[in-house]
Amino acid sequence: ISELFTVAESALGKLNHTQQNSIIWMYNYLGLKKEVIVTLIFYCLRINKTNSGYIEKIAYSWSENEINTLSAAQEEVQRLCSAHDYSGKIAKMFEMDRRPTPKQTEFINSWREAGFSTDLIQLAYEKTRDQINKLSFDYINKILLSWKDSGFTTPDQVREAESAFRRKKGTAKNQQSAGPDVEKYKVVINKF
Repeated sequence: ISELFTVAESALGKLNHTQQNSIIWMYNYLGLKKEVIVTLIFYCLRINKTNSGYIEKIAYSWSENEINTLSAAQEEVQRLCSAHDYSGKIAKMFEMDRRPTPKQTEFINSWREAGFSTDLIQLAYEKTRDQINKLSFDYINKILLSWKDSGFTTPDQVREAESAFRRKKGTAKNQQSAGPDVEKYKVVINKF
């Protein structure tokens, strides 16, 4: 425990009584190994969330999910950092002044799990702003899902499909504006 306190103090500064109790709780009650607790502390330091309650919440989650080896803890930290970075990029892209709500976080996590690139999400965001002039996670999600259903995975594929649609629509419109096909009606006209 004293070894854990020393390492934790090197990261967090002088430990208060609550922080010391947290470390003892993680080690004795949850049964987390020293290297796992150290990994957890340094992860929390990296994301600037070093209060005891937050650290304990993650420690409990790791204990429940049997993340109790250094390699498992490092993998989990990598996953959490990736999710945190992805979420941060999207929040910045959407010009959000606050942290995403739990519902918005669900959307962001589902986009990350579905493999949507931030570039594709940026395009969906721009389309949403053009159409409804506000940020709507639900609207962006519908756009992304429709693109996924159509097989589009990059902004270039979406733009190319839109260009092809406009060209096709323009061709059809030009044919309509050319006037009626007189040949079709010659049979009717000749009867008179």
